[in-house]
Amino acid sequence: MSIPARCTGAVALAVVLVAASASPGQKVLRYKFTAGQTHRYAVTQKMVQTVATPERSVKITLTQTMDTRQKTDAVDAEGVASIVQTVERVRMDMELPQGRKVLYDSAAKDPPEGVAKAYASAVGSLVDRPIQIRLTPLGEARKAELPADALAGLKKAVGPAADIASPENLTQLNNLAVFPQEPVSAGHTWKHQAAITNPAMGKLLVQTTYRYEGEETRQGRNLDKISFNMALSFPEKEGLAAVNIKAQESQGTIYFDSALGQIIESASTARLKLATSVAGMTLDQDMEMATEVKLKPAETQPAEKP
Repeated sequence: MSIPARCTGAVALAVVLVAASASPGQKVLRYKFTAGQTHRYAVTQKMVQTVATPERSVKITLTQTMDTRQKTDAVDAEGVASIVQTVERVRMDMELPQGRKVLYDSAAKDPPEGVAKAYASAVGSLVDRPIQIRLTPLGEARKAELPADALAGLKKAVGPAADIASPENLTQLNNLAVFPQEPVSAGHTWKHQAAITNPAMGKLLVQTTYRYEGEETRQGRNLDKISFNMALSFPEKEGLAAVNIKAQESQGTIYFDSALGQIIESASTARLKLATSVAGMTLDQDMEMATEVKLKPAETQPAEKP
């Protein structure tokens, strides 16, 4: 989603007017970026997927943890930050049918084998490869892209599926919790929509509805609590597979530190029931996903190789 260019003076004036118009009980939500500053996050996602065909049902459980580093290189007059985001470490624990288990750790001394090797060729290949991002104080990504050689390596590993890492998709995927221009008070809601193109399934629209719940004290910190839910849809049947979303529900909570200008933690859950038709065959899928994001101390370093 592109963001229209704005005159620096006009943006500065708008920010001043918005801040000045905030009445008691209202809050202006903005990210804060400082050149040279580093933030580290741990992102953990657990997915349980069941795929059913007329012959059998297969269940796969995947737990993935990513340690990421975000370093702000520069901040322009509009407050837009040029950030280098790097995945420092990836760990994966996959449970397959018949009791099989697959483990992967990008920091392990021994090279991966079998299924773990295929996983390493895709996700593991992104470790230590900087992603260039420009982020606005509202949390919108203006531009995000992998180095050309990293994108080429990913395409070699996974083929057309690597298009999910195109600059257009990466920009959408790197949108943070997106804040509104106007001040908010408890009960205020707003929406944000992103479009992601998947070569197999076509265009996916993700509409997120946010609700400001007010302030809450957690571990001695005064934080802003924001709840959210997401609605997914495939408006056009452009992909190789036709996807029908039969049911969906999601909910999540974000805790934001206005003084620091950063998310401290977030947690969300989502459940999907899909019917995917490929080459005349329909697969019923049930998916449950739980995602947790936590800010770590900036000086935290990736663990030594096990």
